Amino acid sequence: MGVPTSTDAVPSVPARRLRRPSWRDPRLLVGLLLVLGATVAGGLLVAGADDTVPVLAARDTLVRGDVLGEDDLRVVRVRLDDVAASYLPAATPLAAGSVALRTVPAGELLPASAVGRLEELESRPVALDWQGPRPEGLVPGAAVDLWVAAREGTSEFGEPELLVGAADVYAVVEGDGGLGSQGGTQVQVMLEPDGVRSLLAALAAEDRIDLVLVPGPRG
Repeated sequence: MGVPTSTDAVPSVPARRLRRPSWRDPRLLVGLLLVLGATVAGGLLVAGADDTVPVLAARDTLVRGDVLGEDDLRVVRVRLDDVAASYLPAATPLAAGSVALRTVPAGELLPASAVGRLEELESRPVALDWQGPRPEGLVPGAAVDLWVAAREGTSEFGEPELLVGAADVYAVVEGDGGLGSQGGTQVQVMLEPDGVRSLLAALAAEDRIDLVLVPGPRG
């Protein structure tokens, strides 16, 4: 009995030829769609990032009447869409002598309407004494109500009435209590001409004037 050879024991298998994938191959189409989707998504992300614009923001609280300089502002990039024209772009330098026409809290964008020339500012700072301990919130940029009680005698006063509501605090000066100083706290408030006129009349009549801090956020 003969011994079978390796050729007889293992049947031969015809070799398979590799074929180049056809464009009709669904796996190729899926791959192309994935690459295309990733490209489109990346383009949208880049386009979205480019929608931001550099604008000016208040570094610290800007009080009405403050003369503005580069140190008072910082540049931030934000997406403003249709309201971009309402804020000052960082690319446009401020005109010399620009002032804040109203209070802008620290960190907020600088509206174009809040900046103007000194001639446009009708309000003026008037100094008044703060009665009692100074509250923590009494800082530049805060707001106070001015109440007046008309003098009715040597030491008698009538019912207090609101003279000016929510006046901007321009500055707070602490007295040192030294020789010739009254000590205490002096508050400078920004008043329009009508408010200045009423306040000066109350001071001339020696009426009692009190300041009341308006609660709310400050810079």
